[in-house]
Amino acid sequence: MHTMGDSYYEQAVICENGHIITTVASASVAHSAPFCQTCGASTVRACPRCKAFIRGSYIVQGVIGFDKTFPAPRCCYQ
Repeated sequence: MHTMGDSYYEQAVICENGHIITTVASASVAHSAPFCQTCGASTVRACPRCKAFIRGSYIVQGVIGFDKTFPAPRCCYQ
């Protein structure tokens, strides 16, 4: 989890084929499996090059969000 004041990014888990496993890994440990249930590929939580975590949902304290769209990132934010 990367904090920015009262807001932060959760860690996402994505399979190697781009399927979103979860965008809130700390809140849904059961959904952060080592393999994708859709295609069977391995899942990743961090950039294979720099090891920075994969950014998931952006959390703003005190705000309830309902946006379910989350495109798999095409590259590392670092």
